[in-house]
Amino acid sequence: QYAGCFSGVWAYWADLPFMYGKMDGRVNPYGGTISPPPPSPTSTLVVTADSTYPGYTTVPIDDGVINATGGTAATWASGDNATADHWINIAFPSPRQLNSATIHWAYNPAQQKYMTSQLVQVQYWNGSSYVTAASITYPGSDVPSSTVSFPAVTTSQLRFYQPANQGNPTYPGVIWLTEVDYGTQTPTLTSPPSDLRIISAQ
Repeated sequence: QYAGCFSGVWAYWADLPFMYGKMDGRVNPYGGTISPPPPSPTSTLVVTADSTYPGYTTVPIDDGVINATGGTAATWASGDNATADHWINIAFPSPRQLNSATIHWAYNPAQQKYMTSQLVQVQYWNGSSYVTAASITYPGSDVPSSTVSFPAVTTSQLRFYQPANQGNPTYPGVIWLTEVDYGTQTPTLTSPPSDLRIISAQ
């Protein structure tokens, strides 16, 4: 429990049932699914999904923990449905600027491989609809994570959208991951080579 003193009077309240995320103090509530379009952002960050595989919860999606082999405690999987689109929606407490997104994939020990999806669209809410900012595509082999960059947008909600049957080739009806990440990346500038010569054209 937590305690606080207000004007000489002590007050106590129970631990809040939230898991605190990374970056800017995000809060990830337990479970829950909705149908798009999502609700308006609240005072806390809200993570929802179209479905969740039995035994899993949405808590690991954005809790700041990357553990691809952590099973139901550290990974999330959607329902297994090859004819349904799968999505994760993240509603921010207030609009924020983004220009990059990453998915850290779960590791399937039975297959000895990461569950890299074939296609996931990174979408932002423009106030009336979702707009695709970038697409994460299958690189030809299974990789631990996939990152995309896009022109900066300011949005109140971000969605990771996997069209039907576009999961990993082994399990195309599922999206299975350990963490999603997003933010604003500054391009890395490299110094020109020391022997660079500038030749002027006449």
